[in-house]
Amino acid sequence: MGRHGSPDRLPRRTGHLAVPELLGCFAAGKRCPTPRVPVAEMEAEVAAHYATLRVPPALAATLRKSLDSMLEMKEQFNDDIRAQLTAERKRLETKQDHLLELVGDPDWPQERLNEKMRDLRDRLAGIAERLEQIGVGDFEKAREAVELVLELLDDPRRFLRTVPES
Repeated sequence: MGRHGSPDRLPRRTGHLAVPELLGCFAAGKRCPTPRVPVAEMEAEVAAHYATLRVPPALAATLRKSLDSMLEMKEQFNDDIRAQLTAERKRLETKQDHLLELVGDPDWPQERLNEKMRDLRDRLAGIAERLEQIGVGDFEKAREAVELVLELLDDPRRFLRTVPES
């Protein structure tokens, strides 16, 4: 007989293994004072424990609402930045057009004009790059991931079936 009255079982609480205590023991790096358990039995007990995991519907709704709100704010922010960058690009293009009119004028220092043109081209390229990057984010992917987790926790047994064995 083991310490808990059974030679081949872990301590049970309300019909299930004390999985949280067992996981805590392993996480702390301690040697757990429990007898060996057949793998099939342990897997069944872990599955039974996972079946008890739930995200309260109110919390799930709050998470979804927060994510939607965050995505909406992010989109508004992107729109504002896009408008600012577009206005700055237009201003720089106008400035570039004025400089181009002066390029052929021999009274203006050509080296200085060329320098200003290079600076404008660099700044315009930077704005174009930033405009391309706007909206490229992982917020939507994060939202999808959280939604998947919430769906899986609606049916924890399905979660166990979707996790590949390694």
